[in-house]
Amino acid sequence: MPQDLKIFGKRVLFLGAHPDDIEIGAGALIAKLVNVCEVMVSLSLTTRRIQRYGV
Repeated sequence: MPQDLKIFGKRVLFLGAHPDDIEIGAGALIAKLVNVCEVMVSLSLTTRRIQRYGV
């Protein structure tokens, strides 16, 4: 873990707009925190609506 990274508490909440946003945007951070945190929650906020463009 980098020395300049400050951790406050043992719980982390990751929020994303789409199902893969959290993994792509914070995957490296999640990998570093997995041994430090007691609780990690990932929440994707999406409508699950299929959109078709040009159809």
